[in-house]
Amino acid sequence: MKKYFMMAALMCMGALCLTSCGDDDKDDIDDIIDDVEQGTLKPTTKFEEKGNQMILTITWKNVDTQVQTATLQNDICVTYIVKDTYASTKLADEAWKEVQKDKDYAQYVTRDGKTITQDLTEEFKGLPKEVLRGVMQNMAQEMERGITK
Repeated sequence: MKKYFMMAALMCMGALCLTSCGDDDKDDIDDIIDDVEQGTLKPTTKFEEKGNQMILTITWKNVDTQVQTATLQNDICVTYIVKDTYASTKLADEAWKEVQKDKDYAQYVTRDGKTITQDLTEEFKGLPKEVLRGVMQNMAQEMERGITK
């Protein structure tokens, strides 16, 4: 389960590095990486519970918004869907190219325009609400903490 959860996080993080794809100015990529490592560029996160769903939204300004939605039935996870909506088609194109390189992972992923959707239900199905809440809240905290050296 952790492997797939990290894949979802990496899709979001990968978008960050793609912001300068196609740009010949190497300094832009270095600046973005430096900002992430130094903690000056971090996402915003929001965890909420609405009815029978738990939703984690991770937003990298001007890059990507990832929405992870767990749907519950009788306080047990029945579906877990992750949607990344990129700020531009170019970013979505680059992310899609990366997804397609991993054939095992690609089978769980679809694309519609600037949105790439991952169906991680197989990995989360059956988890109790309290466990899932902890996993999602931990993910939010880890993303807010950022990646530092």
